[in-house]
Amino acid sequence: MGKTSRLALAPQKPPVGRFAFWASIYRFNMRSHSQQPAAIPKPVDSVTPGPSQVEESVRVPQLDGLRGLAVIAVVVYHYFNSAAFHWLMRLPASFGWCGVDLFFVMSGFLIGGIVLDRRSAPNFLRVFYARRAFRIIPLYYCLLAGGAIGALLGFRLGAAKYFVIQLAFLQNIALAFTQKTSNLGPDWLGPTWSLAVEEHFYLLLPLLITCVKPARLRAILIGLAASSFLLRVLTFVWRPAHVWVISLFWTPCRIEELLYGVLVAIAARNASTSGAEWRPRATSLWAGAALSGGVLVVATFLDRRNDSYALTNTIGISGAGLCSVMLLMLAVGPTGGIFARWIAFPPLRWVGLRAYGIYLLHMPVQLAVDSLRSSPPDVQGRAVALILTGAVASLSWTFLEAPMIEVGHRLRYQV
Repeated sequence: MGKTSRLALAPQKPPVGRFAFWASIYRFNMRSHSQQPAAIPKPVDSVTPGPSQVEESVRVPQLDGLRGLAVIAVVVYHYFNSAAFHWLMRLPASFGWCGVDLFFVMSGFLIGGIVLDRRSAPNFLRVFYARRAFRIIPLYYCLLAGGAIGALLGFRLGAAKYFVIQLAFLQNIALAFTQKTSNLGPDWLGPTWSLAVEEHFYLLLPLLITCVKPARLRAILIGLAASSFLLRVLTFVWRPAHVWVISLFWTPCRIEELLYGVLVAIAARNASTSGAEWRPRATSLWAGAALSGGVLVVATFLDRRNDSYALTNTIGISGAGLCSVMLLMLAVGPTGGIFARWIAFPPLRWVGLRAYGIYLLHMPVQLAVDSLRSSPPDVQGRAVALILTGAVASLSWTFLEAPMIEVGHRLRYQV
């Protein structure tokens, strides 16, 4: 992305005043979605990268870096949170699941921003859902098709019923109603539960925002986020079998963090249009990140001998979500400072650009590597899996994901 500015808008007189950054974000989103000639760049509209044809100058490097950080955390969790590795390696890896929380907050922020900016377009729902489909489905269905073919050829990749559930993005719903962890399918499909949650979010958020009056939207979103937290608490009061599975994977229990991201998007737009004084200091954001992260750590520590994970799956998840909100605001806000510069580190951005492919493919690659090695899991084997995951994800991005995204972006919002 070179030495371009963080938002790199078309040349114009920069905004002045304390709220210049949020004004820039608002103009960036509105101009990126306009129907003007092709010189106007397409938006980056999901937690996964936009099309390769998007000019690098319009990307926000910090968001790509955050994606990279999130997917690295998830991969480290799945690869090294095992008794086969030294506890000094397992300890930080055991918190890698929080990368999913960061993905959720970013998705709420970016997708919520698109819906807020484009909800008045006559063809909004058709274009929005089509673009989401071209972004998510091609690689995901290719993965399922490969697994189904492998299972038919005799490889132990899971029963056919798992692929049917996964095909319809129903894995976490099946899990909640049957209370069986096996309904997530084989281990290599396990990470797709979060994809199902996001798909449900994509389906429902546009309908919610278009049907609710803007003056009431923020209050309703706060109420829904609070209800999601209370629902997780109630599952432990109710205590069904496999209660921790329901509180961790079921969409109504996890919508909280996605709504946090939407609330940040609303706050950014309100500050840019009304001049309201909303400019958190970096010290306040760091304090908030430390406090919410501390809640997560304490909850996890107290749950270390509790098989139900009652604290981790209630206040711990909320702590991870709020910490992710603080990191997001530090990364793309006007007061991020050193963190905003660090998170835009080119290798992190490279990983972030391929985050979706890495997320979906790292477990199948690990399965393949482990099946070819006779020794127990070790650092060398995981290093090979990491390299292969990066290579396969790069091929996926170049030859499948980016071309499909470009097809989706041929559909334009009407003004």
